[in-house]
Amino acid sequence: MIIGVSKAFSGIAPRRYKRGVEALMNYAGVDEDVDVWLGKRILAVLLLGVIGVFIPHLLLLAGVTLFDYSQPNAEFYYSAMSGLALLLLTCVVLYFHLYYVIDERRKRVEAILPDFLLLIAANLRAGMTPIAAFIESSRPEFGPLEDEIRVVASRSLGTESFMSIFGRLSERIDSRVLKRVVGLFTTGMVSGGHLARLLETSALDIRETQELRQELESSTRMYIIFVLFVVLIGVPLLLSISIQFLVKLTALKSQISNISFGEFGYTFMMVQSTLEPAFVENMTYMILIGTTFFVSILIGVINEGKLMYGLRYFIPLAVIGVVDFIVFRGVVQGILVALA
Repeated sequence: MIIGVSKAFSGIAPRRYKRGVEALMNYAGVDEDVDVWLGKRILAVLLLGVIGVFIPHLLLLAGVTLFDYSQPNAEFYYSAMSGLALLLLTCVVLYFHLYYVIDERRKRVEAILPDFLLLIAANLRAGMTPIAAFIESSRPEFGPLEDEIRVVASRSLGTESFMSIFGRLSERIDSRVLKRVVGLFTTGMVSGGHLARLLETSALDIRETQELRQELESSTRMYIIFVLFVVLIGVPLLLSISIQFLVKLTALKSQISNISFGEFGYTFMMVQSTLEPAFVENMTYMILIGTTFFVSILIGVINEGKLMYGLRYFIPLAVIGVVDFIVFRGVVQGILVALA
């Protein structure tokens, strides 16, 4: 029944979108039928969207007023916006989950790829055929690569040529390095050159590239630590001090409206400010969330050269930044009360 319902909901998506999702599923190592997999996600997204519609009404019944209901049709408007926001958020979370699964598979495969190539080269020098050397080089610790090698080995027993089956290996793992290795391996098999030497050279080049990347990450780690210190400690502390200063200034302004200096006739007028502490505090949360968003993108670019890779750090950094601000605000307020 669940499979039938899932396939029915998958009909909502166009064919071109399904082909894109199927390619992502292959890269993620998901062997489930694309209609069933996609239908389950669409059903979950729609259900959460419906739940989001009732959130403002449930909050209102619980006595929690987060919105202004004085305007006509305000409850309908906020319900629609809440449902749409939760629906879009669910779509984003599902996509990012699939993206990070694909990226983790790529990183695991690229980490062990030099060892795999050296094993193939050693088997070739031992007198094995390229097909046998490729299959016998599989190890359980290779993880996703070992699973895909097992699939290639089972398909090679059929009528399909090994070249076409081996070429599909790059369609299951989204790695440019693996695609180049597959191209070199198939070209070497066709040309009949020194395949073992070619694989050894490729393995050494990949390992040198990985070492250079690790050195680059080590050299930029201090910059990341400094940026995180500024965002998670410096910015919340300065903003908390600014808000407490504004609170004191507002209290002083409410108590003193006109100070006369007696016989000199001088008058000191308090400067009228349109900034309210509540407004500045709300803006502070927006500043912290926006700053941590861009910092997470920066971390992803520095570490992996990808914008989306750093977005996994956005929610933890935003939560830490907001919590630090609340803590610093209480500490600064306590210090000012103690000094008063």
